[in-house]
Amino acid sequence: AFYRFSRRHPEVETMFIQNGLRTFYGVFDRLEELGQLKNNLAVDHMMCFGKAIARKYQQYLSGSATVMGSLRNNREECSAKFVKNSIAYVSQWSQLGLKVAGKVFTSNEFFGIPDQLVLDFLAEYAKTKNKKLYVIPRNGVSSPDRVAEERYFSRILGGSCFFMRRDALESGYSAIDSADVLVGIDSTLLYEAAARGKKVAFFSIREEMLGIKAREFGWPSNLPPEGSFWTNRVSENKFTEVLDYLFNLAEEDRHRDEEVIRDLMVFDPGNRILKRTLTEVLNK
Repeated sequence: AFYRFSRRHPEVETMFIQNGLRTFYGVFDRLEELGQLKNNLAVDHMMCFGKAIARKYQQYLSGSATVMGSLRNNREECSAKFVKNSIAYVSQWSQLGLKVAGKVFTSNEFFGIPDQLVLDFLAEYAKTKNKKLYVIPRNGVSSPDRVAEERYFSRILGGSCFFMRRDALESGYSAIDSADVLVGIDSTLLYEAAARGKKVAFFSIREEMLGIKAREFGWPSNLPPEGSFWTNRVSENKFTEVLDYLFNLAEEDRHRDEEVIRDLMVFDPGNRILKRTLTEVLNK
């Protein structure tokens, strides 16, 4: 309905602001079902995380696509707090399952089994390499789900689980800034962290494990299944290679990965791009 609004009311300008990662299911599968209706579907201003998703939207919608990154990420100042030799696993846990592509997954199938696989590896890697393993919980301390989430990760890690984001004032963004290397599967927060200049390992294994289309790293960008800081395959050898690469990556060599990251997510402190776009629209 929103995508049709602009054609029905050309005197009103429309805008959407991307708020989370988009996969094929939930947005683009529905657009494909509508067929080639680009002449009827439009959003005047599509404010997107990065160039790759902007290109995808423009396959289906008429309008201008602007790359601005994540509104919430952009408004959070980078923290100077830092825990050396730390690995922080970014949680996506939910007590609820979900339905994807017509198939219902339980919470254990979608979150539990992949989390267990990656965290078993990380616990052994941290022990072998003398690193400290943390979890960045999805829920803040004031959330009613926080206790259940802590129990969930304590079960996976055998009770020896340490959490970043420990108090009510600490956001997920300050927590990711605190970590030396971040690890996760396909959380939006991982992409936001990479845009902030953090070292991030993407173990995007849900497509291989669950057979869900468009869960690979960087979708819809056309990237190889493995790279210097990512893999879409369940491989402990590749997991080790990625983490070794990130821990040994010198500050002067960080630019190597910037082109890949910028295509997926940019960082615009203070949301200057969004403010400029709104000012231009309102001053017409």
